[in-house]
Order: sequence, then structure tokens, then C-alpha cells
Amino acid sequence: MTRRIQPSDNKRQRSVRRSSTPKPWVLRDPEMLGLVFQAFEDLTTLRQRCARNVAGAKEDERLFGHLMQYVDQSGLQRWSRVSERVTTSWSLLDNTVRTNCLDPAQCQESYRQMWSVRTVWLGLESPPGSLALIDRVIDHLRQLLICYAQAQGQRRRPQP
Repeated sequence: MTRRIQPSDNKRQRSVRRSSTPKPWVLRDPEMLGLVFQAFEDLTTLRQRCARNVAGAKEDERLFGHLMQYVDQSGLQRWSRVSERVTTSWSLLDNTVRTNCLDPAQCQESYRQMWSVRTVWLGLESPPGSLALIDRVIDHLRQLLICYAQAQGQRRRPQP
């Protein structure tokens, strides 16, 4: 059995699709830069707290691992995942601080990661004030995303 080949002149018109990845946003507004720097400083503090908690959990496992009844009773795995997420968000803002360019897709991902960090942090014993730092970082990232969306909306509007 042979297949019939359709004539090539019946090609469909394909629309050209623009890249769905937004271009980096150059930050020039002092208020936006202030948000980035404050979030960066808060994430630096959170990274330090995570490192201390990971070190403490490692020490607990080293000393009491043979007595622990449950998997990850020390919290080492959970603290390690939280530390990794915080470090990822910190790296994004570190790059933003160095270049003054915000990648909105990465910022959105960081925003989501910080919500998951907050959820996990609630279930772990942590130093006081950490949730306030996480909430502040989330708020700063949200404000940056809103300002980016507003700036993009103003560029698309036709000028009267």
C-alpha cells in the first residue's frame, strides 16, 4: 500500500511566534533598586540562618543519628532543601544587583520558591524573625513583578 503525498502548494500559513521569554528589565528607578537591595540583604541573612540550621542538623545526626527513630528527624534534608531554594533566590538577586537588570521569568520563579520556603519554614524550628524576613522578601519580589508588569503595560499603550 502506498501513501499519497499531498501537493506542497497547500501549505498552511504559519504565524510567526514571538519569544515568550521576556527581555531583562533594566532597573533605573531608585525605589525599584531599593527593593532589590533590601530583598538581597534579607536573603543574605536567611542564607546565613539556613547554613547554621543545616550545620546544627548535621551535628545532631552525627551525635544522635543512631538514636533517631524517624527518617530526617534532625531536619537535615528539609533544611538542605530550604537552603538550596534560598540560595537560588539569592543568586538571582545577586545577578540583578550586579547588572541592574531584572529577569522577570526568574523573578517569578524566585517568588514561587520563596512561598514554598515559607511553607516549609513554618514546620521547622527556626530563629525568631525569620518568617518576617521571608515575608518581606516575598513582598519585595511581588512589588518588583507588579512594577515590571505596569512598565510593560505603559510601553504597549498607544500614546494619544
